[in-house]
Amino acid sequence: MNMQQLAEYRIRCEITMSALAKALGMPRQQLNNTEKGNGRNQYASCEFKEKYINAINKIMMERMEKEAH
Repeated sequence: MNMQQLAEYRIRCEITMSALAKALGMPRQQLNNTEKGNGRNQYASCEFKEKYINAINKIMMERMEKEAH
């Protein structure tokens, strides 16, 4: 998956960039640049993509737990 596809996945999951940036421990602007492939963030590593997906999944699980209670 490239970053554009991952960003589309984040949007489909209705997760804001700010929420994901917080979960990843990075500034929102840096995440924005990474998703858009700007500057030094043009190529995201496989490790970063894995962290990105894991953070989305964690946010989704937390939502599901809140809805269950």
